[in-house]
Amino acid sequence: MGQSIDELLNRSIPAPSRSSGPPAAAPTARGGSGNHTIEYRHEDVAGLGDRIERQVGDFLKQARYKLNGDPRTISTGSFTTFAYPLAMTYTEAVAFEDQDLRTKIQALMHINDLLHETAANQSEAERKSTVRET
Repeated sequence: MGQSIDELLNRSIPAPSRSSGPPAAAPTARGGSGNHTIEYRHEDVAGLGDRIERQVGDFLKQARYKLNGDPRTISTGSFTTFAYPLAMTYTEAVAFEDQDLRTKIQALMHINDLLHETAANQSEAERKSTVRET
């Protein structure tokens, strides 16, 4: 869990190699027990949703605070300072961007909800598909 969203998105990715040889063998599971299972940790999926909403949401909220600070105060007096079409455009652009940021914050919350729902569904599917001795 240790990496932030910023680290995941902005890490450098090595360029793919162009070898002419045969494809590499599939990775093998570690350990010599012969029990090769993939473990799905649904709490990590739910945690990912929480981290995405918190980190990206905070960034978008800060952008809204900055947008609704000085740019909004300028728009009131700009009708006498600038040409009328420029003042109207500026005011509408600020309003449009504020609504756009609100929509993105709502989309983040929806993504988080979907990831939590996915984790709950996977957990329930795992519970129901587990063979139990009666």
